[in-house]
Amino acid sequence: MNGYSPFSYQIFPPEYFEKKAVRKTALFTGILIVLYVLSSLFVSGFIQGFFTVFKFSVGTTAQKETIEQISFIVTYIITMALPFFVFMLLTKIPAKTAFPLRKPRPSLALPAIPLTLGMSVIGILISSILLMLFSFLGLSYNVPPVAAPTTTFATVLYLLSMSVLPAIIEELAFRGILMQSLRRHGDMFALVVSSVVFSLFHGNLLQFPNTFILGMLIGFFVLRTDSLVTGMLMHFFNNFLITVFDMYVISQLSEAEGNFATLALLGTYILIGVIAFVYLIVKKKEIFKLFPSYTYLSTPKKLGAFFTQPLFLVGVGIMVIISLGFFAL
Repeated sequence: MNGYSPFSYQIFPPEYFEKKAVRKTALFTGILIVLYVLSSLFVSGFIQGFFTVFKFSVGTTAQKETIEQISFIVTYIITMALPFFVFMLLTKIPAKTAFPLRKPRPSLALPAIPLTLGMSVIGILISSILLMLFSFLGLSYNVPPVAAPTTTFATVLYLLSMSVLPAIIEELAFRGILMQSLRRHGDMFALVVSSVVFSLFHGNLLQFPNTFILGMLIGFFVLRTDSLVTGMLMHFFNNFLITVFDMYVISQLSEAEGNFATLALLGTYILIGVIAFVYLIVKKKEIFKLFPSYTYLSTPKKLGAFFTQPLFLVGVGIMVIISLGFFAL
């Protein structure tokens, strides 16, 4: 009719608005990752530079190692706190919702600890296979090890920074602020996304399988017990045992003896993990189920919408580039 067409309002289906909400959350998560990288570059550089200058003004080894550990701890806290605080403001998640710290039931929380250790063996095996594959392709992947201090007080600070602080701060951040804010899109969605981001933050390609598996398991038990305390216990024992093992067992043995000790430790992990798994299956028949997601989009569609958001992909790309920096021909 001479170019004339009737006007009508476009009615968007509920799926459209849900997808839009998921992509908005992905945008905030992309901002989170980018802010973490920026804080790692600038805040950590400033603090470590300050403490390095101060360290050389003191004389003894004990003083230098203590300053070094304090520098690492302060850097770690600030670089983790800043981006997650911003993310918390963007998502407007209440602190009470972000930090469920109620006392978990021991019948669930305690078996989760050996199960975590047992499942970590799967991640370690996958990482070993990847390392062999890289070697076959003529690639070397070397992440500089963190040298353990030699003096008493610095060693205490080192154990604190390697096991206690990550167990508290990373659980508050990833299974608290991040995962709890993602639960509005469904528990399984929140579990998968928070585990992927948790793995990305480690910036280590070889470590990704292990951190992802542990992130999924820890996140699952945080959801099932509705308490971050469960995740903190699981995270602490996983980090503490391997740190102590490396410091006081591996460092004292030859390579052959160290390999045998490592196999013995992993075998113990598998044994206690299987026992914990059987116990949970027998005593808690519904333990490995999550509440269904009453949303318009399926979990795969929500994950697809989330993982294709441009800024989130930029953040992922940055973390991948950082991890690729450890490759050498």
